[in-house]
Amino acid sequence: MRLLGLPTPWGRPEPVGGLLQARVPAGVVRPEVRGVSVGRVRQHDGLVLTTGGDASALLPAWDGLRLQDPVSAWCDLAPGLPHVDGVALGDAVRRHHASHEEMQVAVDLRSGCRGARQLRLVLADVRHQVDSPMETEARLLFVSSGLPEPECGRWVPDATGRLWQVDMVWFEQRVIVEYDGDVHRLKGQDQWRHDEDKRTRLREAGWTVVVLVGGSLDRHRPWAREETVDRVRRALTGR
Repeated sequence: MRLLGLPTPWGRPEPVGGLLQARVPAGVVRPEVRGVSVGRVRQHDGLVLTTGGDASALLPAWDGLRLQDPVSAWCDLAPGLPHVDGVALGDAVRRHHASHEEMQVAVDLRSGCRGARQLRLVLADVRHQVDSPMETEARLLFVSSGLPEPECGRWVPDATGRLWQVDMVWFEQRVIVEYDGDVHRLKGQDQWRHDEDKRTRLREAGWTVVVLVGGSLDRHRPWAREETVDRVRRALTGR
């Protein structure tokens, strides 16, 4: 997941020293890969990459280390993850690597296998155009709290007709939710100005824009999550 740039589960610690570890089956030559410790280890502190298994499910990839293709990796991991994390991983695979049809075929091929039921439930919640795991977290939180499901990554017009892409939107209620993660802070003033300009123009056009930050969705702060849901509910009901 790290090498493919896909999200690992919420709260999962970084590999010790930033070093990824890989295990290879007996008889396989250990590849020399920058940033990856390759060995036949039982105990490990970092994440695990595997080069074994069905060769047809592997891609010749990263610096000579064959990686399992993203859809198969998601199918392997999702049934063992908390539902939200499995969906967040699926959203990322859907956005960057596969169509819904390709993911559906992969899930259907695992019918009758261990974890197949959980995998189908995860796929049912996977959506396209989701930019980050925290957007997945917010969307599923809203739905589980009884709010209608927002549409993700849609383009909405301001008063001049200019279109802006937003994280989540309820068109009927004219409510938008935007999530400001670290990327907004790290990109600096240009990103901040762009976001402020977009939100100002959309509010002037009659849209209600609710902005969330990381602490709004922290699983260790249930009161903050409740307040987040309440803010969005008030926006949707016009209160």
